[in-house]
Amino acid sequence: GQDWERVAAQLDASVFRMEMAGADGVAGCSAWLFNASDDLVVTAEHCTPAAVTFTIDDLHAEVVASSVELDIAVLHVEGITGTALTFRAGPAVSGMRVATIGYPMGSLDPIFRAGWVAGPAVRLPTGVGVLLDLHVQSGQSGSPVVDRDGALVTMVRRTLMDPLYRPITMGISSLDMLGFLEPYAQ
Repeated sequence: GQDWERVAAQLDASVFRMEMAGADGVAGCSAWLFNASDDLVVTAEHCTPAAVTFTIDDLHAEVVASSVELDIAVLHVEGITGTALTFRAGPAVSGMRVATIGYPMGSLDPIFRAGWVAGPAVRLPTGVGVLLDLHVQSGQSGSPVVDRDGALVTMVRRTLMDPLYRPITMGISSLDMLGFLEPYAQ
């Protein structure tokens, strides 16, 4: 509907394709603008391995801070332009309609997907996760997940397989993200 069209347009100005070049060749993930005045973007930590160079929109990106436990990283990208995302006031709740946009591996064009929060936050060995019924592909790690107002709910962390081999997308709890990102807020 019109809500999602508006959200997709907003996200298009906030989400970027991130390329990683290293010994294993070139790979990609997605990143989103967090703090425009300080040129800071956020992605999944597993998208920022050591000994790799990163570019976003052909601009050099450098890791400022990261957390393996939360699977989140802040990168400085001098000269990045776009619209910074804002956080939703409150945590994700089961049944909430959400959407994401990101860059699947090898794609130059972003993919928009709508879905919903499938379950409450769950404790994982690597932090708190949010279960999402949201189809994502390899390369979309780091993509923001937003509500119908375009407010950030979580970030795509990874996709796991359930016992029936159905994909389950995991997000980072918004409270964990906020706690980690607070020192870098505007």
